[in-house]
Amino acid sequence: MRTLLIFLSLLIFPALPLHAAEGIPLYEQLRASIVTVQALTPLPPTDGKTGTLQSTGAGVILDANGTVATNTHVVFGSEYIRVTLKTGETLNARVLFISPDDDLALLQVTPPRAMTPITWADSNLASLGEDVVTIGHSDMIGPVISGGHIKAIGVHHSDPAQTPEFFELDINHYEGDSGNPVFDKQGRFLGMMNAKITGQNRACLVIPANKIHFAYLTLANKSQTR
Repeated sequence: MRTLLIFLSLLIFPALPLHAAEGIPLYEQLRASIVTVQALTPLPPTDGKTGTLQSTGAGVILDANGTVATNTHVVFGSEYIRVTLKTGETLNARVLFISPDDDLALLQVTPPRAMTPITWADSNLASLGEDVVTIGHSDMIGPVISGGHIKAIGVHHSDPAQTPEFFELDINHYEGDSGNPVFDKQGRFLGMMNAKITGQNRACLVIPANKIHFAYLTLANKSQTR
């Protein structure tokens, strides 16, 4: 049985690049910057019984004060949002910003202590074939560290600066992985997984970190001018 499990894990999860394997302790430390996001909506009673519609994904801590990034589709339309930290603590969250077009939402929690934020990468400098790492968040595979590459960079045809609008990675996206952070080989936040590419194995889309950073800075500037 043990041999079978090892074989199956090799089929599901690609071998990490050498530098990534050597840096596993670094990626393990980054778990402190990843949270679970639960979006809850009570359902109307049926036959006297009540229920709750629940959507679950991941989130990324952007600053020590409790700003969290996740996908719009994880939280959209919900009545209650909860964020669970690595420590197991669960906090109520509210929506600060939401962009359905970008599938991006920023949440705010009130942390019991300073939170551990990610370190930003400049996603405009990302290149085809670049090694990346993500930490799985789905119930199906658990918090597995997976390595892959950037296989495509999408840009708007009218943008002379060729600023990345999305990345495509050769990494699987399982249910619950929405909002997963993607890191470069230095452990810097390069983007956030948001969708599986239907009909393809080992293919997912990622929101570049600079788009998230821009929304975050814009929100911070608006708060300061109120």
